[in-house]
Amino acid sequence: MASNEGITRSSLLIQKQTTNAPVVNIYKQWNIVCTKIPMPKLESKELPAHDFSGEDGEDTYIPSFIPVKAYDCTIEFAYKGDLDSCYDNIYLGFIKYLKGTAPASDDYDSITEGGFKIYDQFNKFGREKVYMKSFDPNELIHLEDGDHITFKLDFRFTDPTTEITLTDPNAKVTI
Repeated sequence: MASNEGITRSSLLIQKQTTNAPVVNIYKQWNIVCTKIPMPKLESKELPAHDFSGEDGEDTYIPSFIPVKAYDCTIEFAYKGDLDSCYDNIYLGFIKYLKGTAPASDDYDSITEGGFKIYDQFNKFGREKVYMKSFDPNELIHLEDGDHITFKLDFRFTDPTTEITLTDPNAKVTI
């Protein structure tokens, strides 16, 4: 584990698909940790086949490269912050960042895309062309030491095979 020294399950990095977008460490930016992330799913696309009733098996065209389907992935998160800070950090910060913003005008250079790259430093894998499908929060708990919440996000990985890496900014960034 020497190669993962200092990296925790919270080491999830995200970067918008737009040019020159900063890399964001979700723990350093919003105090959110990634508690569960599955390895990438790979499922082959359907190959063209004929199933002749008078023959055993099927006649399938098998190309030299088997294409892979896009996939959905549920990632689990936890947040612990100051009392009454959950809404600002989760909804107005993290979720708004993931969803992107609607354009205020036709100036398309100022649009924040809803698509992004995601990189798991612990498992050392990343994908691009990802978007958030749904947000499923569990109960928000207000304790003396602050707000606590766990939640799940469903993501769509539209490019299932392109490997990417992102470098941790080691600080909170301006977005």
